[in-house]
Amino acid sequence: MGLAISKRLVELMGGSIMVESQLGAGSTFSFHVVLQPAGEQGSGDGPCGPISMEDPIMGRLTILVAEDNLVNRKVTTTLLERKGCRVKIATTGKEAVEQARNGCFDLMLMDVHMPEMDGLEATRLIRAMELGRRTPIIALTAGAMSGDEEECRKAGMDGYLSKPFRAAALYAIIAENVRAANGDEVTANR
Repeated sequence: MGLAISKRLVELMGGSIMVESQLGAGSTFSFHVVLQPAGEQGSGDGPCGPISMEDPIMGRLTILVAEDNLVNRKVTTTLLERKGCRVKIATTGKEAVEQARNGCFDLMLMDVHMPEMDGLEATRLIRAMELGRRTPIIALTAGAMSGDEEECRKAGMDGYLSKPFRAAALYAIIAENVRAANGDEVTANR
């Protein structure tokens, strides 16, 4: 279990994990990721793509992360908080609907498969109760089958990101959807 978690975390940071084994001697695990020292501004040339660590849109956002898997929740939250986002958590679709009813979010990241109520049904309910401004909802799913993205969009989701995802892909889809929802003018819901 620990190796699976480590592999996923390393891959989400754009790296790779290796193993060397010798019969009777044991195994050595190592990983390779490209990181920047704390305090340095991103040049945009790293393995995560052109979004810099100082993207002004990200630091002003309040985002609901609806995710039942603890590891996925922690990874997503860490990536968002590194950009300065304020993060709220829901662990079921039912909780996501309640949070949406009682809070104001710039964007929601919605796992498709959750207990009590899946992300598709939660999105339908959120869309039904929205008055005025439409909050962007991005599907996060391990399902990458043909037709999955279309099903998410039919439920009312604005974007689709397959897990595991790279940090740059997460940042890009958030920026794209927030800008589209606000006509390129970003407001903060803090």
